[in-house]
Amino acid sequence: LQRFNYSLGILTLNTRENAWFTLEALGLEHYFSKEFVIGRWCEEPKPSPKGIHKMLKQWNITANEALMVGDYLYDLQVGRAAETATVHVDPSGEFAWPELADIQVNSLDELAGLLPK
Repeated sequence: LQRFNYSLGILTLNTRENAWFTLEALGLEHYFSKEFVIGRWCEEPKPSPKGIHKMLKQWNITANEALMVGDYLYDLQVGRAAETATVHVDPSGEFAWPELADIQVNSLDELAGLLPK
């Protein structure tokens, strides 16, 4: 996604330290800027849309230019509350909350194949 100039951020219920530790453990930290790892320490927690609104403002884009990608109910709820498109990633294919997802995929690779380049 970064290769195609998409801005990436993380909205988490974890602490910034735990989120960054996880990114480092997975070797993904180079895809994210620490300023776009946002959580309850600086904004209201999900499903409040304030964290997404903060990122959109910093990126200078509107909600209809953004996707909220997540694997859990709160992720989809916050996307709806922020009025972004929502993507439910569920490797099991069960998709427990179809009414909250604009797109359903089994993997991030599948999502990448659907996005404009």
